[in-house]
This record gives sequence, structure tokens and C-alpha cells, in this order.
Amino acid sequence: MVPVHSSEDKKEEKKPTINLFGVTPKRAENVQRGLFYVGLLLFLYLFLFNKIAAIIAFAVCILAGLVFKRILEIYEARVKRDMVYELPVFLDTFLSLYTSGLKMETAIQDSLVVTKRLPIAFEPVLAKWHDRGGPEIALKTLVQFNIADLKTCATMMIQLVRGGERSIEFLREWKDQLTIMEHLKQEAGSAAKPIYFTFLLGLPFSVSIVTWFYPFFVQAMHMFDGFLF
Repeated sequence: MVPVHSSEDKKEEKKPTINLFGVTPKRAENVQRGLFYVGLLLFLYLFLFNKIAAIIAFAVCILAGLVFKRILEIYEARVKRDMVYELPVFLDTFLSLYTSGLKMETAIQDSLVVTKRLPIAFEPVLAKWHDRGGPEIALKTLVQFNIADLKTCATMMIQLVRGGERSIEFLREWKDQLTIMEHLKQEAGSAAKPIYFTFLLGLPFSVSIVTWFYPFFVQAMHMFDGFLF
């Protein structure tokens, strides 16, 4: 028996997405809805025996759905950040291979070896490279990830496909700008770490001070017990 899929599911499968363990946004929504219904059923069942347990069970299911969604959002944000971080290395390798005489498709494919996250974005591009729309339509797949740097990369590579006179120079200059920006971000993060760790070290010290002076605070408060009505 051949399984029947809706047009919406087929459209989602064709669209490149960042997901954790193959969980697409549609499946994540179904998981949340399932947890809600499970919590509702548990609430109705447990309400006959223990009202507090029923409320707790329902709240746990709702909270589990929210936590699940938040985990997926954090994972997606992290992957997108890693993509931007890997982009200068990818472009440096790509430019070296492409200017050495390799075809653009082969240069992209070989450059993905030096990255970890970017294959998620570029493998759909390579899969559509020889489709009816050609490389230009394939490169526009990068826009669907809603990452500004990937959109710029798609635009520059499309110009390269069209044979722009200075497309290589523009791509190389933009790659250098990305490298500088990522370097500045790393320096900014390194500068903020001492402040963060100093704050963390100050927490135990603050707790020890409060613990040490707490008995004196209690004694001082009891000194005025006789004057209060």
C-alpha cells in the first residue's frame, strides 16, 4: 500500500530546513499538539481521583511542549550562527578551487568538506544544480534559510554564474570583510568573558557574606521586639 501525503507535507519536504534529529517544523507542531492532548486526557482521568495531580500532569505536558519547541529554536539559532562562522573558510576554499580551473559545482562540493554546518544549506543547491531552472534557481535556495550572509552569498554566486567581469573580485572582497567581522566578534566575546567570569566568582563570595552576617541581622531585628505592638 502506497502512503498518501498531503501537498503541504510534500512542499515542506522540498523546502530545506534546519532540524534536530529530522524533526521538521510540521512534526514539531504535531508533537506539541500531541503533548497537549495527552495532558488533557491525563487531567480528565486524574481529576476523578486527585485534583492536584491532575493539574500537575496537565502543566507538565504543556511545559514539555514549550521546552521541546525552545530546544529546537536554540538549535536552529546555533546552526545558523555556525553557518555564518564557517562561510569565510568555505569561500576561501571555493575561490581557490574555482580560480584553479574547477567547475563551479565541483568547487562548491569540494569546499563543503572543510565545513560542518554549511552542507545543510548547499546540498539542496547541488541537488537542484542540473534541474530545469539551472544554477541560478538552485542558488536561490539559500535565500529560504533567512540568513543575511547566505542571501548575499547567493547573490554573488549568481553573478558569478552569469559571468560578471568583477564577480570574482567582489566575492573575494566580501569574503575578506566576513573574515574581519568574525574576528571582531570573537574579540568582543573574549573581552566580555572576564566580566562574566568575575560575576560568577562574585556569587559565592556574596553568599558567604550574607551567611556570615545573617545571625547579626536576626539579633538586630529582635532587639526591637519589645517596642512593637
